[in-house]
Amino acid sequence: MKKLKTVIADDHAMFGMGMAEIIGQVLPVEVVAIADNGKKAIEQTLSHKAELVIMDIDMPVVSGIYACNEIKRVSPDTLVFFVTMITQIETVLSALKAGADAYVLKGNSLEDLAEAFDYSVKKKTSFRKSAIASSGEYR
Repeated sequence: MKKLKTVIADDHAMFGMGMAEIIGQVLPVEVVAIADNGKKAIEQTLSHKAELVIMDIDMPVVSGIYACNEIKRVSPDTLVFFVTMITQIETVLSALKAGADAYVLKGNSLEDLAEAFDYSVKKKTSFRKSAIASSGEYR
């Protein structure tokens, strides 16, 4: 499989840089940019023609949900994965409505992210049960 051009977007610099360093160990990706806010995530994704965005939801300037909406509006085939600490069901549903391809909690393993990647490449959506279960509303 060819390496997907990837943008990492997280307002915590250490997390973004760490993700960029280790993500290639579990996924066939080439990190082309790291963005520290939602507006930069949109700009970097479009300017690099990224095929995958791994993004937090709670970011400055514009949220990850807004960024996902914009990215999907302009480039609907770009995969958008949320990697976040937010477990509220309303946020999970907003991510789904925005077009997210995966929703993984930061506390999950890299294997969970790899599984979400496999599902998404096969054009399925992957919302980790643990994200929904943590909201208290998963049945």
